[in-house]
Amino acid sequence: QAPTVKDGCSAVLVDQDFSSASDISNWDGYGSTAQIVTDSDDGNSFYSLSERSSSSLHGPRVFLPFECITPNEPYLLSLKYRLSPITGSDATLAHTNGGHIPDIRMVRSQFGTGTTTGNEWPSVNQYFLHPRGSMGTATYGEWHHITYTMLFNEQQASSSETNALFLYLQGSDGGAVVDVDDFKLELAPETVFPGATCTDLLRNGNADMANGHVYPFYAASGGVLYTVSTGDGPNNSEGPYFRHDTRHSEYSKVLSQDLNPGCIVPGMVYEFKGWVRIHSDTEKSAVVQVWTKNADTGAMGYHTITNCPASSGGQWVECTSLFTFTEYHANSSEVNFHVRVPGDTSSTVDWANVSFAYVVDRASSKTLILEDGASVKDCWGPGAEVLITSHTVQYDDVQVATIQSIDAISGKVTLVDSITSPITLADDPLTGVEVALLSRNVIFRAVKDDDPDHPLHGGHLIILHTPSVVQLLEGVEVNGFGQQGRLGRYSIHFHMCNSVKGSAIKKNLIRGSNQRCVVIHNTDDVEVSDNVAFETFGHCFILEDGGEQNNAFVRNLGAVTKSVQILISDAESDSVPATFWVTNPVNTWIGNVAAGSEGPGFWFEVSGSVRGGSKKFHESMIPNRLPLQKFIDNVSHSNSRNGLQTYPQSGYNPPEHAIFQNHRSYRNRQAGVFFHAGGKLSLDGGYFADNRIGVKIDADHSDQITNSVIVGVSNSYKDVIDSMGQDAYLYPARAQCTSDATAEDNPVTGIRLDSYFWGGTRATGT
Repeated sequence: QAPTVKDGCSAVLVDQDFSSASDISNWDGYGSTAQIVTDSDDGNSFYSLSERSSSSLHGPRVFLPFECITPNEPYLLSLKYRLSPITGSDATLAHTNGGHIPDIRMVRSQFGTGTTTGNEWPSVNQYFLHPRGSMGTATYGEWHHITYTMLFNEQQASSSETNALFLYLQGSDGGAVVDVDDFKLELAPETVFPGATCTDLLRNGNADMANGHVYPFYAASGGVLYTVSTGDGPNNSEGPYFRHDTRHSEYSKVLSQDLNPGCIVPGMVYEFKGWVRIHSDTEKSAVVQVWTKNADTGAMGYHTITNCPASSGGQWVECTSLFTFTEYHANSSEVNFHVRVPGDTSSTVDWANVSFAYVVDRASSKTLILEDGASVKDCWGPGAEVLITSHTVQYDDVQVATIQSIDAISGKVTLVDSITSPITLADDPLTGVEVALLSRNVIFRAVKDDDPDHPLHGGHLIILHTPSVVQLLEGVEVNGFGQQGRLGRYSIHFHMCNSVKGSAIKKNLIRGSNQRCVVIHNTDDVEVSDNVAFETFGHCFILEDGGEQNNAFVRNLGAVTKSVQILISDAESDSVPATFWVTNPVNTWIGNVAAGSEGPGFWFEVSGSVRGGSKKFHESMIPNRLPLQKFIDNVSHSNSRNGLQTYPQSGYNPPEHAIFQNHRSYRNRQAGVFFHAGGKLSLDGGYFADNRIGVKIDADHSDQITNSVIVGVSNSYKDVIDSMGQDAYLYPARAQCTSDATAEDNPVTGIRLDSYFWGGTRATGT
């Protein structure tokens, strides 16, 4: 939790750059001559101390406004200093090549009570803050950094117990001139406090969250860690990065941070990423480690996350690795992150863009045990790719793996590389992830359009004006088809065919589509079954104009359905893509899965009339007043909006109750089901879990929910939440039609009934 600032005070206790206009009334030389000096070469001003006769006392001193200190909270100190011989002096300093780093000391003058007269007199306490003994030497005549994290106690911050409180630098070589610049002491900012999240175990990894300080990173076992902004980061980036110098030992830990033990859960997988640069003439490698302290015995131990690629000559290298926490780590009272450079005692080391992020999975595995493995053992083979769908609220949290072998009897699949285990049927029989084959023996692959103005133009496959002709497309891959922004240019497209009874589009793979997947346009009686669509733009399995009827969508799966960059026209809604987009309810949907879209999973966008080129054939048809043919055993999960929705304002009002039977909708960022501005819609059976809202009925009437199970947070997903922290469950603050909603105003809800719509309220029935 972020600390609070006392009333009337600033979070910054000292912020001094010693410009010519600076107020230095709270500064002195502690017995030596002190003044602001301006460098004649670069114009920079700093605080300079000379005529020092004591190395232990004479040094720059600043008095602190102790009455504004918040006790027992981290304060961040950073400063620059420089040691130099006295100008014109032949005297040599204590070291030929460098001097000791000064110590930082804090002195408190307090009020005490006499034991004989009862009079009060001040006594002095000194606090040794910054140890110099574990540091290397600092070169004379050059600016160096000091950073430190301080905690003040109740007495030090009390005006009734403290008379004065000041910091000073002492221990510099006798006779040296001491210069100080850019001295800042402030309360740690709110941005570096993690709250409840465990998404990234390292805070301030980009060195930009603590107002230029390194906190909560630190340099363990010696050396100085500070931030640098010189525009020479990885790939010439401008952002700040960390620098560690004045090392004296290969055991110095160049970058350290204490991890939150509450985030360490056995089996959880985190990914370390960072860029490292070692200023050495010979190649050196950084070692990234997790250190622990046993809660029972106090024994220390460590595990290596990774050995980074070698760096030399000031070259940045990227360092990445996955790391799985175990019971050993979870049972530790302390868990620390450390980096060191074995075999190197003095090289300056830089780190940038450091993270240790949860990868939204739990354990690693190289095998898949399928629900019905025997049915695929003769169809799937070594070298084929498979898709493992998302098990979280993130639509694109999928994995793709390559098959190494399949057991000839059981169908158990062994993979070439390990995957991190998702939620399986063994974890939860209602929400185990789907596994889909991503390989076909026959592939239609589009070449890219050579027109630079149309980068999202591939081929397109159209079945054009073939009434009563049976068409069959089965078992092929259609890759890179569709022409984004162009009407009628889709991956697979039945166009104006009227009835084609007996026709089927089945067992195909639509991958990387630039615009839509399987489009049925003014065509009836088509079977669309057992198809897989992956990483596609725009609505995926769709009925285009609203006049299409008696088509059957059976056991299709769509995953990673993405928003288009270019709309066909303002009348289209592909910028909020649905994996299944419905404009006419007189069709059948059985056993389909919408497994991750940037929009909703299933969207009934039924209007009061047929649109487009089909309108002239269906002048009297009113799609949003037609009955629902069949909607049975469908699944929607991991969608960025609602799992299943009827929208927009025209609403869906069938003549009798439209029954959505045994629908499962879980881990959607908004509602599992959203019925809006219509009526007579029924949920019979089904399972709704881990959604922002289980079922949302908004400005609808006469709806029914029967035989359904609605769960706020399932046990299987709670395991994921406990590992990720609150980021695993961050839903949009605005929930459907509530303009000023916040997460606090709208907690996880089972069933929500509203008669509110954007712009006001109205009576909508019963």
